[in-house]
Amino acid sequence: ETCLSVLRTLGVEISPNANAESLLTEAISVKEIIRNSHIHNLLDLPKMEDFDKMAAMTFLNTAVLCSYETNEIIFSIVICRTVKMSIQHGLCSTSAVAFSLYGA
Repeated sequence: ETCLSVLRTLGVEISPNANAESLLTEAISVKEIIRNSHIHNLLDLPKMEDFDKMAAMTFLNTAVLCSYETNEIIFSIVICRTVKMSIQHGLCSTSAVAFSLYGA
């Protein structure tokens, strides 16, 4: 929950009480963003420049690690959120982890 609290201060809201409906909403949102982004190659995305977004990505990565064995729903929501941020705000080192987990 500490990670989620830090994320909230960085503008990324993920409820510690997320449920299957929350996950479905997040998954649909990611699919729509991917479908509408017309990405031909992920490497064509710009580099993430916003410091707050990069900090959020770092904490999202930590949340992935923390939730892997403890909360499957939050784990999946965090992956979706990280993929969305990468597509919307650019690539950073955490993006590769998110894309690989999203595709797994």
